[in-house]
Amino acid sequence: MLVGQPAPNFSLADKDGRPHSLNSFSHPYLVIYFYPKDDTPGCSIEAKEFSDALNDLSASGIGVVGISGGTNETKAKFCSKLNLTVTLLSDTDFSVAKAYGVFGPKKYMGKTYEGIFRHTFVLDKSRKIIKHFTEVSPENHVPEVKAFVLAHASGAIPEETREELSPTKLKRTTKKPMKKTTTTKKPAAAKKEVTAKKTSATTPAKKVAKAKATPKKAVKKATKPAAKKATAAKKTTAKKTTAAKKTVAKKTTVKKKATKKPVVKKVAKKVVKKAVKKATKK
Repeated sequence: MLVGQPAPNFSLADKDGRPHSLNSFSHPYLVIYFYPKDDTPGCSIEAKEFSDALNDLSASGIGVVGISGGTNETKAKFCSKLNLTVTLLSDTDFSVAKAYGVFGPKKYMGKTYEGIFRHTFVLDKSRKIIKHFTEVSPENHVPEVKAFVLAHASGAIPEETREELSPTKLKRTTKKPMKKTTTTKKPAAAKKEVTAKKTSATTPAKKVAKAKATPKKAVKKATKPAAKKATAAKKTTAKKTTAAKKTVAKKTTVKKKATKKPVVKKVAKKVVKKAVKKATKK
């Protein structure tokens, strides 16, 4: 059903078999909530919440009626089990649900079947639809319905609206006008002065940065030759020490050779003496 259209009238029986229509309710606002089936978990929560808030809603000028399939016997059992005080009507052939556009294919546990959708309609005094709740949660549905009706009665929201408004959203319906921001353009001369100031402010800083950076470079340049000289000196000392070691080694070898020669001569003399002695004995 489209918001702004007259609500389809009906004549359905309650749990006691008494017929009800749109004219049976004298409240300025009428809430018609469609629910899938009697005595199911979600439908029990929703019916219990409407029953508990029925006196409060009635004092605010809101009448409530629930419609689903089944019969007056199923409605009687459902109401007696949970002590429900809200008026529940039996749409046995689903003709009223189809007239409101809330009957069609549904899916549950991988199976497709036809049934009533959980939708809620709000009607004004002329019984014109002013609100259609399509995404209804069984819990906390009553507060959002009441908030919408009270906001509509106070003129806080337009006469016809499709958007679902929660109590928190209803507080923010009145928007504050946006302030226009005016931008003043600076003359060209002022822009030039600003850029000149910026450049003059930045150039000394650059010079200072360069001046700070130059001593480091100078130190690096000064240290490089000293380092080269030190390494060269090390190399020369190393060469000298190796040369000195070589000369010492040569001298020692020469001495050894010199010491060895006299020993050979002495041995030779001894051999000669022995030979002479042997010869003289003969």
